[in-house]
Amino acid sequence: MQKRHYYFRRKDQGGESQTGFFVAKSFTRDARAQAKAEPRIQLLCVRELPIDEVPVPIQRFHGVMEVEGSRQSECRIVHGFEHGTVTEVDLSTASFTIDGEGQDLGAYLRDWINEEISKRQRAFRSESVAEGVYPLEFGASRVFSDRAVAVNHERVEQMTVSGSVQMRVLNGVIVSRFEVATRGRSIRCLVEFPNGASVIMHQWAVCP
Repeated sequence: MQKRHYYFRRKDQGGESQTGFFVAKSFTRDARAQAKAEPRIQLLCVRELPIDEVPVPIQRFHGVMEVEGSRQSECRIVHGFEHGTVTEVDLSTASFTIDGEGQDLGAYLRDWINEEISKRQRAFRSESVAEGVYPLEFGASRVFSDRAVAVNHERVEQMTVSGSVQMRVLNGVIVSRFEVATRGRSIRCLVEFPNGASVIMHQWAVCP
């Protein structure tokens, strides 16, 4: 292994006094002697943290992403509770009105389904599961007792959406963990996603 030697040069001519820091796992006797002779130089020892000294929440740092193309959903439109009639409609051609105002049925259902999926995703306890792919099911109903809702000019009593989506849990990797004496601890954790995106979590804890 090639040895490296560092020298601390004193500059006495004018200028503002500044402080410099040298950070390393250890220092030679000569380096300590030179630093002692130069008050503007401070030596800071650093050590790598054992994994058991890394806080558990950081060890469990992870990423969650929706599996592309995994969404499945359906909508049931009930026109009358008395007859229990269930109708299939073509979203591209169906007329849809709320209180007499025309709406886009496809957009209405997409927004509703996205809302329900978001609720389900927020409730997913990803920190308590292993790395992998998990299906999440969702479902919700809306009863239109106080609003005039119609599809293809027929009064709608109730709509129901249901389906599923798959979520991928990816464990993070701790890429650095060290402690600088009298200064604090620095821990970095990286999560890389299949689409090329990545997230870095950096915790810096200052020594009291």
